[in-house]
Amino acid sequence: MYVSSNRNTIKSILNFYIFNSYNFVLILITLSSFKFFGYAVGFIFLAPILYFNKNKIFSYIKKIDTEQKFVLAYFLYLFFESFYGFYTLKDIRIILYWPIFFLICTSSYLYNNHKLSKDKNYQTNYQDTIFKASNIYFIIYLLMNIISFIIYGNEYDIQNLFWVGGSTAFNISTILLFIIYLKWSKINFKLNSIYLVNSIFYLFIMVLNESRLSQIYFFSFLLFIFLRSIKLKCIINSLLIIIISFYSISISSKIIYKIKSTIDSNTNYFEKTILDETNENLENIFKIRKEINDNVIENGDTRRLIELFIGIEKFNNSTTKEKLIGSGWYSSRITINETRNRIIDEKGIGDVLYKTKVTHLQGIISLLIDTGLIGFIFTIFLFSISLKKILFFNYYILDKLFYLSLILLNFFCLFIGYPWINLPFIFLFIPKGIFLLEDMPKSKDQVESC
Repeated sequence: MYVSSNRNTIKSILNFYIFNSYNFVLILITLSSFKFFGYAVGFIFLAPILYFNKNKIFSYIKKIDTEQKFVLAYFLYLFFESFYGFYTLKDIRIILYWPIFFLICTSSYLYNNHKLSKDKNYQTNYQDTIFKASNIYFIIYLLMNIISFIIYGNEYDIQNLFWVGGSTAFNISTILLFIIYLKWSKINFKLNSIYLVNSIFYLFIMVLNESRLSQIYFFSFLLFIFLRSIKLKCIINSLLIIIISFYSISISSKIIYKIKSTIDSNTNYFEKTILDETNENLENIFKIRKEINDNVIENGDTRRLIELFIGIEKFNNSTTKEKLIGSGWYSSRITINETRNRIIDEKGIGDVLYKTKVTHLQGIISLLIDTGLIGFIFTIFLFSISLKKILFFNYYILDKLFYLSLILLNFFCLFIGYPWINLPFIFLFIPKGIFLLEDMPKSKDQVESC
């Protein structure tokens, strides 16, 4: 009786402080990029919420629609692929981490859909929760940068132990810029708003971390603000937003350069503004080279391209069984090495593409080799449903194009990193995940002039 009473007390406290305050999504997003020795563990903090709501989740499974059944089947497929990966490598760490991860993915998805279908208050506050969570996420990102400066003298070394960082961390830009655009457009992009402050804050994080992915995100964001403002007859506002943004980039570059120069007097790598780097990046994107044939590897982008070719080569040389169901989740980081080492020797590129016991692959390669064509097609299928939802919802065409660009950029992260350890990444491209258009105000209801 005493134990039961304590359990009910704990459940009541959690209900008051977590469930009723809509912090499920907040926990999901804000903790998603913390890690210990390479593994993101923020998702584990969702376990108490899911445990105390397991009965609701189980009962909700009986009512799920066809789309949700596909998502449930997808997570179950990845769950069993985790055990197959353990069987392939005989590495106990795989089943100590990944099955738990996918179980929490499944439970989180079902719990969130259950709350959205049953609790109107949760549904009403969903946008605000996402807005708050994504801002807290980037505040934590800045704190990680500052702590890294204090301990290591730079903004990125902390990623080795505590923070995922890089492209994987910046895929949360999809959520932040989506919700800023959505809420800001409702007030016709007024300058005296928190959304302009949010945008400038994001710019500072972008400049500090020199992230090209965030540049693409933000310049797409600015482009659609400009185009949408023409429709809303707010052209002056949009021009001022663009001017303020570019001035913010310039000022941030100078401030950060001075900070880095103070820490390291030999600093000279940041003398270029981020706009200069952006121009160079765009030139490189459209510059066609034959790196592999000519044995020329000039930058990380080229190495990623070669790694992609190696992954395709590994898949082509796989057995029929492996092509269908893969070699098991998280196994390709080991199984690809034979093919990878052979190509390095054949092309004579060992001075820049090193042989390793464990290869950190791009997400798209891991998906194909680990889960085979079934897992790959399954992922593309769910992603396509999300794209279809955007296309067929009653939004202005510009809004649709902007939302499509965000989702496509989020999917693009699979080609430049390994974002699977980031739970919000998965929930962004599956239908009825975080990107819930059904519950967002339709653009046609917005005011059409300033």
